[in-house]
Amino acid sequence: MRVTPTPKLAWALGILYAPIFIALLIGFGGDYDEIGNSADNFFSAVVIPMGILTVAIVALTTWLGWWRPVISDDRPTPRWMLAVPIVMAIGIAGSIAVDLGRTSDLDTSFLLWLTIGTLLIGFCEEMVYRGLTIVGFRSGHREVRVWLFTTLLFAVLHLWNLAAGQGLMGTIQQFGYTFVLGSVYYVIRRSTGTILIPILIHAGWDWTGFASGSEAFSSEAAASSASDGAGSGVAIFAAVIAVILCLIGARKLFTDETPSVMANATA
Repeated sequence: MRVTPTPKLAWALGILYAPIFIALLIGFGGDYDEIGNSADNFFSAVVIPMGILTVAIVALTTWLGWWRPVISDDRPTPRWMLAVPIVMAIGIAGSIAVDLGRTSDLDTSFLLWLTIGTLLIGFCEEMVYRGLTIVGFRSGHREVRVWLFTTLLFAVLHLWNLAAGQGLMGTIQQFGYTFVLGSVYYVIRRSTGTILIPILIHAGWDWTGFASGSEAFSSEAAASSASDGAGSGVAIFAAVIAVILCLIGARKLFTDETPSVMANATA
């Protein structure tokens, strides 16, 4: 590794990511409440900023020399906790199926940019908050603090959406549920032994979130039917089950209470 991981570096990476993203979003004309309403909005507000951040994160991780500990996780985790990513994947797949079935006149360009954009979001946010910061914090903190600090930083990231036009109450609610979701993503990394699965689950979750609230997925028939919003409901139900599983297994995740001191970083 070119750079030795430290908790201070983890704090810096986790804190700086948020204002950089919001600056890019605002710079390219993005309004948070309008992001999902058209292909052009989504492209300018998500795909371009996240594309820039993807290149930057890849370059940074390469320069740091942290790819191996970022991608892989060899911390012992109960095998049954693989149920967490499985439940989330099933729920998200069902949600996507419901959303796609809500309209027969879907803008294919919006679908394309939605898919690319949410994959980029999943990659960037997981690389930072379940990758780089985990590597940094593990160099000097017990695992329970690694989970707490990385998940808290992930939740704080979403408070910055206020600057992009999101309402106050919506932002406060988002802070709460992103802390919970961040905990689920952490467990998924631990249980699967790789950051790749959290990236895909995160992307799928955001896909359903944008789709369920998007005008692009609404037709006159769908808007007045019980199916409107049902897609996100399927994913939320799966997330509730996943959270319960995480709580049941939480004690097992933090049985090793000694600082790792670069256990992963030097592997």
